Amino acid sequence: MIHPPPRPGGNALSAAGSSIQCDAAGLGARLAGLAASEMAEEGTPPAPGGRLCCAACGLWITDARERIPVAGAMTHERENPLGVRFTFHCYASAAGADAMGTPTLEHTWFPAQPWRMTRCRRCGCHLGWHFGGATPFYGLLVQALVPCPAAPAPPSPV
Repeated sequence: MIHPPPRPGGNALSAAGSSIQCDAAGLGARLAGLAASEMAEEGTPPAPGGRLCCAACGLWITDARERIPVAGAMTHERENPLGVRFTFHCYASAAGADAMGTPTLEHTWFPAQPWRMTRCRRCGCHLGWHFGGATPFYGLLVQALVPCPAAPAPPSPV
């Protein structure tokens, strides 16, 4: 069963027995306590200044260079059947996102492109949608991604 996307401003999820608030509030404090190696999965390609992380937990999701135009634009604003408006950017890939559920054409915003919700692989927060079809892409919510913090500089020689 596919549930409607969460309302803007956050969505409390239960992940691994703990409640996680899925919004950007307090992100700086949370990220400050994480080492750069904890924010990106091993094997993540480096892209200084272009890496985009989950706003809730800091996991690397995609790179800015993955943005692509879809239906003539890289950014879209759409409304779901409940009247909730979403603004999202389109990306060719999002390795840090998990697509969940069975693809559906019901209420799709892009003709002939079935969608599934996507969530962060680490914390489970709603990031947007994966759209299938002839040219698949991810529609990731603007507020769900933040620039990844830069890796700490190596210590200078003494």
